[in-house]
Amino acid sequence: MSRNVSAAPDLHIAEVAGWRALLTGAQHLARAYLEPALEDYLVRLLFNMVGAPRGKVADDAAAFLERLASRRAAPGSLLEVANERLLFGGLFPEQAIARGIPLAYFAHVGKSAYREFASQQSGRAVY
Repeated sequence: MSRNVSAAPDLHIAEVAGWRALLTGAQHLARAYLEPALEDYLVRLLFNMVGAPRGKVADDAAAFLERLASRRAAPGSLLEVANERLLFGGLFPEQAIARGIPLAYFAHVGKSAYREFASQQSGRAVY
């Protein structure tokens, strides 16, 4: 069975491969390896939030931080909230520090959102 690649306009093989290579290199340097399902999730997350054309985070980290910091009741899905905090706290900590936002904020809100999301998944694996 052949695949019609042109039927998937958002398929960006080179960009995804780049994120996978970066993550693989980081794991090697840290001597800490992720299980394949978690690695796949992180590669997709990085591509969708940072590395895709019109990426949400990479375009303007300062504006992104302002949106995150100003949300009291976070709109959107719990998973989106958790992913945003994970990526911003990990990729742009200097932006948060410069604005006086503790990195613990990103960790606490992200973990809480992931935990709540996981509790709603009825036994499905959540990464």
